[in-house]
Amino acid sequence: MQNRGLNAPGFYTGYGVKTLPAVRESIEQKEWKQADEQIVRVGKVLENTGEAIEGATAELKKAVDSRQPGGPAFTVDCEP
Repeated sequence: MQNRGLNAPGFYTGYGVKTLPAVRESIEQKEWKQADEQIVRVGKVLENTGEAIEGATAELKKAVDSRQPGGPAFTVDCEP
């Protein structure tokens, strides 16, 4: 899975890693419009990642269930 900007070296920190660098640095620089744009962008990345995890979980559950003659080998609870 690709990083998609969730952590990276900061623009002003050299090799120091920052979490959500585009959002953090926009806020630190008081670039509010850019911060708003980056928050939306990161939100979409997180939503897409959650959907990918849910899809992978469903596929894994199907694969395991199909190998167990007596039914599910485990349960998965993805609800918050």
